[in-house]
Amino acid sequence: MKRLARLLFAAYLTAFLTISGMSAAHAELQIDEMRELLQKSLTITQIDAEITRIGEEETKVSASLRKAEADMKEQQAHVDRTRERLGQVLRAYYKGDRESLWLLVFRAKSFSQMLTFYDYLTYLYRSDRTALVGYREEYAKLLESHRQLELVQMELASLKAEFIRQRERMIAIQEEIDRKLEEHPDAAAVLAQQMAAVQASWKEKGLPLFQQYFSAMSEAMQKLPEKIISDKEKHYIKGTSLDISDADLTRMLHEEKAELGNLVLTFADGQFQAESQEGELKAIITGHYTVEEDPNRLQFHVDKLEYNGFLLDETTNRSLEKTYDLSFSPGLVLPMLYAKEVKTDNGLLSIRFQIKF
Repeated sequence: MKRLARLLFAAYLTAFLTISGMSAAHAELQIDEMRELLQKSLTITQIDAEITRIGEEETKVSASLRKAEADMKEQQAHVDRTRERLGQVLRAYYKGDRESLWLLVFRAKSFSQMLTFYDYLTYLYRSDRTALVGYREEYAKLLESHRQLELVQMELASLKAEFIRQRERMIAIQEEIDRKLEEHPDAAAVLAQQMAAVQASWKEKGLPLFQQYFSAMSEAMQKLPEKIISDKEKHYIKGTSLDISDADLTRMLHEEKAELGNLVLTFADGQFQAESQEGELKAIITGHYTVEEDPNRLQFHVDKLEYNGFLLDETTNRSLEKTYDLSFSPGLVLPMLYAKEVKTDNGLLSIRFQIKF
């Protein structure tokens, strides 16, 4: 299959270069190099999008940091005021002022006066206790403000580090492309045209296609557990095991979402693969499921994405995985089912459960 895809790509590229005025022989010599350059140009486009996203996220986190700093400053002022009030109360107890006040109860000249003194002292006691509790609460809030500030600072530092890493990656890849173009000045114009075409195709068609697939699969995955468990004809669940074929799950996806009509699932070698061909657009999603304990579910991880024979960058993989939830939660339908193991082999998605009451 891979050999066929490579031959088709080579034929397409050779035809393009021939039309562009370059000899087929020269094109054949450049196939691998040109494919690598097109791959790099597509990678740069994705990294550039990730850098833009990180920049926008950094702006939001910087605003959160300023708010966290302001909140902590305000909380510190609250603590200082509460500490001052508490200090007055503690000094009063230390000097014995509070104890001497209780003697007024015994010096009352009438029962009504005694009740008045008692009510006053009770109010004073409650006020003192409020000061003690208030300080404890305000101090706890201050500690929480410190914690939130540290988390935001860490997030901002992480974003800045990732921004630098991705920018350095993009610069390095761009330098490689520039060097190649300098080595082949005769082919530079054709290469630039091809790279621009690949980049435009990804932005205008490829990315929207993957977003459509991930979005539709995310919605479908929330409904499939109930559909699988309630199927009385196939009996996918037997005892503490659930086994469903890639063909049956493909059919269910098609029934659930029309947008997934061209998508075909394959379960093999521990991987979950979804492949589609829509006209000139070919998309392949490869990943795997792992069992998460809390909440208990099967979490999908993107291992590899391919678009028209090109491998997509890790930034796109992470972005789509984070944005769209392809997790699978049978326990939402039958709470007693607790997933312990998942496998995708020989055309089957197999889940082993533990019964919990």
